[in-house]
Amino acid sequence: MVETMFSNFTRLPKRSLIYILVCAGGIVLFVGIGILPNQSVLTKLDDETSRVEFELQKQKALFPVFKKAMQILHDQKKEGVPAPKKSGDGLKDINSISPYYRKLAVESGLHFKSGLPDVGKIKNSSGVIPFTLVLAGKYFDFRVFLMKLAVDPHLDQIETIEVTAGSGMKEYRLRMNLLTGNGAAKK
Repeated sequence: MVETMFSNFTRLPKRSLIYILVCAGGIVLFVGIGILPNQSVLTKLDDETSRVEFELQKQKALFPVFKKAMQILHDQKKEGVPAPKKSGDGLKDINSISPYYRKLAVESGLHFKSGLPDVGKIKNSSGVIPFTLVLAGKYFDFRVFLMKLAVDPHLDQIETIEVTAGSGMKEYRLRMNLLTGNGAAKK
């Protein structure tokens, strides 16, 4: 049977055989160039579509949480933080500064590591004491501490805040200027 097929195939005119081979080559070329690359592109698009659908489902699930957080932030903006009257009363003694800020840190849920005035930069005439405070704790506790610091009448300004990741909690280093009795009169 194979011999009869082969013998029938050889009986075809050469020109017809060339046409058959050209058509078969064209079909193979069409499939190889047109369909297979598009198939891989379609697979990538399907993967991207499923990833985007997953992200969309996550966003839909988290939207109520986002809406609640925005409502809380909106309510807090209405309350606002009153601007305190700046005064250096109570900071006439350098030794009372660290215990004061230790108390504020503990009330905010932070660990007080150190609080040191920069004695080399203290100028009697300026009424400002440079002070470095090092705290450790969670970010939201630090936020509470900053809110308390915002209404602190002894604070002139915060120069820098450095945040470093420690073991299990973050460390916060604040460089700030505190008012003494002399500085309050100038403000």
